[in-house]
Amino acid sequence: LKIGRYPLGHSGVGAIRSLGRVGVSVYAVIEDAVTPAALSRYARGTVIWPTSGREPQERLVEGLAAIARQLGERSVLLCTDDEAAVLVAEHVEELSEWFILPPVPPDLPRRLASKREMGALCEQIGIASPRISAPRTPEALEAFIEESAYPVVAKSDTTWTRASAPALQATTVARSPAELRKMAAAWAPPYGVVLQEYIPSEASEDWMCNAWVGADAASTVLFAGVKLRMWPPEAGVASYSQALDNPELTALSTDVFRAVGYRGIADLDWRFDRRDGRYKLLDFNPR
Repeated sequence: LKIGRYPLGHSGVGAIRSLGRVGVSVYAVIEDAVTPAALSRYARGTVIWPTSGREPQERLVEGLAAIARQLGERSVLLCTDDEAAVLVAEHVEELSEWFILPPVPPDLPRRLASKREMGALCEQIGIASPRISAPRTPEALEAFIEESAYPVVAKSDTTWTRASAPALQATTVARSPAELRKMAAAWAPPYGVVLQEYIPSEASEDWMCNAWVGADAASTVLFAGVKLRMWPPEAGVASYSQALDNPELTALSTDVFRAVGYRGIADLDWRFDRRDGRYKLLDFNPR
């Protein structure tokens, strides 16, 4: 399940291939019949349900219940974007009748998907992360532009605003005050954007940790990997990665999961900063 229209989403195709190859019956909720997910030979079936992310959440919950009735059996619901993860967590009581879901605290995925709140959580639990600012007024934004060191990374702050009132289409690097002012000219207060410290690519490595987090260590599985290329460069999704054993990173990720009480599937993006020898948490994707 994903919310919104982006037919080339690769994570859903990856889940279909991985699970379908070992005999799991996978059904893809898709926007139309010619997406890569719809055409995968490993999908048992597809449900065409175009969404925009601007619908009332109650309508989306009703749609999911209708899909469950169509499938005719209680299924594991696998979310592949933050909007879907937040929707499912916040409506777990209604959806548990139809789907098998991890017992994650209902408010936690929304907090983790917010870059601003994730930064506050990192500070609270003692995990390193880049400095984050979230100006909400023109005066605060101008003060940040004048006082900041450059480059800076601009990101959408929260889920759902990407569809209903997007300030940014994607994570973007601003390399000067002029670039940031030009970018911000299209924003409207309270902006819905966070501005994150830039860790230079020549002094860093981009890592990720993907996990299924169970109730205890015996039912938790973690995989680490390093990003070798991404698109767009320096601020985009991984286009070429390598899985590597990294005990320090998996231990750090486990500490994060325990500290916040997370359960279920997760994708953590880390940047190793060679300047101080620390892994810094960039994003916690609760799906």
